[in-house]
Amino acid sequence: MRELADELAKPLSIIYHQSWLTGEVPDDWKLDNVTPIHKKGGREDPGNYRPVSLTSVPGKIMEQFILSVITQNLQDGQGLRRSQHRFSRRRSCLTNLITFYEQVTCLVDAGRAVGVVYLDFSKAFDTVSHSTLLDKLAARGLDRSPLCWVRNWLDGQAQRVVVNGAASSWRPVTSGVPQGSVLGPALFNIFTDDMDEGIESLSSKFADDTKLGACVDLLEDRMALQRNLEQLHGLGTVWLDSAQEERDLGVLVSSQLNMGQHCAQVAKRANGILAWIRNGLHGQSEEMSNSSSISHFLLLPLADTRQLQLLHFCLFLGISLAALLGNGLIISAVACGHHLHTPMFFFLLNLALTDLGSICTTVPKAMHNSLWDTRHISYPGCAAQLFFFLFFISAEYFLLTVMSYDRYVSICKPLHYGTLLGSRACAHMAAAAWASAFLNALMHTANTFSLPLCHCNVLGQFFCEIPQILKLSCSKSHLRELCLIAVSASLLFGCFVFIVFSYVQIFRAVLRIPSEQGRHKVFSTCLPHLAVVSLFISTGTFSYLKPPSISSPSLDLALSVLYSVVPPALNPLIYSLRNQELKAAVWRLMIGWFQEH
Repeated sequence: MRELADELAKPLSIIYHQSWLTGEVPDDWKLDNVTPIHKKGGREDPGNYRPVSLTSVPGKIMEQFILSVITQNLQDGQGLRRSQHRFSRRRSCLTNLITFYEQVTCLVDAGRAVGVVYLDFSKAFDTVSHSTLLDKLAARGLDRSPLCWVRNWLDGQAQRVVVNGAASSWRPVTSGVPQGSVLGPALFNIFTDDMDEGIESLSSKFADDTKLGACVDLLEDRMALQRNLEQLHGLGTVWLDSAQEERDLGVLVSSQLNMGQHCAQVAKRANGILAWIRNGLHGQSEEMSNSSSISHFLLLPLADTRQLQLLHFCLFLGISLAALLGNGLIISAVACGHHLHTPMFFFLLNLALTDLGSICTTVPKAMHNSLWDTRHISYPGCAAQLFFFLFFISAEYFLLTVMSYDRYVSICKPLHYGTLLGSRACAHMAAAAWASAFLNALMHTANTFSLPLCHCNVLGQFFCEIPQILKLSCSKSHLRELCLIAVSASLLFGCFVFIVFSYVQIFRAVLRIPSEQGRHKVFSTCLPHLAVVSLFISTGTFSYLKPPSISSPSLDLALSVLYSVVPPALNPLIYSLRNQELKAAVWRLMIGWFQEH
């Protein structure tokens, strides 16, 4: 061929010049022989072959001339968008991914919630009609001569399959461009170039793949991403011809859902690729966790819109002020009122301290996040919040158990009340409750944060709690924490049994009182404690043991507020409604304070 190059150049130049002037394309330039070539792996596996289109060499040379004209036309007029990484030097699929993920990573590092959508238009360009493609080329301002040549080149395209010398019949090609042609990638780039026109999200295109990325912190962000998807869907319905076939893993599936014979091979190969990706991500996750890559967590936002966030801030502010005022008054009244220095009010003072501590552990951070529209909590901050929340919640439960014993002794064994519940005994029981709560919180916090965390840093709760953190663990050692939870659950169940036993004995003693007025007076002393215990146990139990079938993010959030925020605010009200001594002491305290000021 090299020896004949000079001889061939003259007639070919005449043919090319004539084809350019008239726009005519020889018929043999439009014919393509499609044959499979082996890529890798076993030769008996059909999935290890890919089709290659063999076309006329002189035709490809002419395509190269037309391509240079089209490229020059784009450079003089409208160039391709930067989001289209296309088939060109230094603009590969790898650079596409790196550029896109750098943008997404910057948003994630800034603490923003990001939604990423992958769209795979596998072989979608094959279904684009030639008329639609030509209209797009004309709209891009392509000159008349190259446009006429491309129209004639597409008109009359035909392909056949050739395997081991055996050839099929010729089939017309009325959509897309022949595989293996020089003009194919350029026409594809031009056709899909304005696909991201009006797209608000980050977009990236390469070949048949499109990726969208957007912040989804707020409802408006998610709606914008949905609009982008609907826009792409609308473009697809305009561009692509309607057909009774859809593609599944590159395999044609008919309207009767009868797949090709090699579908199993393709699916097997796809599963192998997915397994490789999963193993690679798992190894990367473990490596990230071992290097303590999680420096902060993202808490669950209380609302999607800014207006609702401010509403939640005001609601939490009101609840926290009510809790601070109510519990603060109880603590001050009991501490200052010498006639209230009894076992019942001593334990009530300790209970008010736990209520203050628990609401001050979770609510301020939630209010801060709602006010400043953020979700961050540092790793040490999350550990501290988990410890103090467990500490105060456990102390409250243990104190409620001790208070049930106080009610049992005062009603069932009134003659031994001073002996069994002296000042020293009360101090020991309160100290035991606080110490047990401290050890329980320390044990769970230390064990939970010793686990390697690698899945992500997003918590499905507005404060840090053990179940949400365990979901992030990538180690089987989280079973150790589950064992500790089982031990704590057994202890809590034992306290529950003790409370139930105490009230069974109390009810039996009350029913033996002959007068109705006496029964009412005795029972009224137990009613506030019974109401507080019922509220505490019912909300906490249902929050953690509710059926998965009724679980939802909004319900989980409402239940978490019920058991962590509402009881500390309601407990002072419940105790003060039925206790005349406490109400009188609170009133005297408030009147004295106002008189002094």
